[in-house]
Amino acid sequence: MNSRARLASLLLLALVLAGHTQTASAPAPSATVGPVGRFTIISATSEILHADTLGTTRVPVIIKLDTSTGRTWLLVSVVKDSRQIDTWQEITRTQ
Repeated sequence: MNSRARLASLLLLALVLAGHTQTASAPAPSATVGPVGRFTIISATSEILHADTLGTTRVPVIIKLDTSTGRTWLLVSVVKDSRQIDTWQEITRTQ
């Protein structure tokens, strides 16, 4: 398994274990995946399930992966006082 496929598998596993309502698709060949180091930034597409209509919406997401520990973070943007604030939210396993 090559590095890109291994990272995609780890990302998908991390999101599934996190118990979020979002599921990540593996990065497409045209997705931006940089060199593998301690931290790797992955540009991917996430599908959000709408429970009321059972429809989905695709949104672009940016994931930070620690290649040593497997910990992952999702870049979250919020607008507060007319300013955009970007923060990394760790994706954790919940049960």
